[in-house]
Amino acid sequence: LKQGRLLEAIRLNTQCVQNNKGAGRLWASLIQLVHQCACGRRLTHRAAGPSRALFVFLRALQFVSKSGEVWCEGARLFLNPCSSLFSLQRARYCLNLAVFFTPQYGDSFIEVVSGAGGEA
Repeated sequence: LKQGRLLEAIRLNTQCVQNNKGAGRLWASLIQLVHQCACGRRLTHRAAGPSRALFVFLRALQFVSKSGEVWCEGARLFLNPCSSLFSLQRARYCLNLAVFFTPQYGDSFIEVVSGAGGEA
């Protein structure tokens, strides 16, 4: 996505989350969009990037702490080797909680087994 469209998507997703605070999928989407938005410009530097995505992740946990999708996005934040947030230990913790809260979805298991999660 182009930077302008990405910011537009962030604004729309933020509006949806404000109206539906209990929707884990919306929070996960917002975390991913904010994390994805590169911090190259002044406007986006304040609006997005790994540290801002961490803020959104922590906010999401206040409303949907049992959302496996949100925990998966938390793991993604900690798996970014270009970020000061990089931590395999924290990523493993997030993935293990994702599996615990949503064991019905196989993708969490695959993520745990294939890398950051190490031993499930």
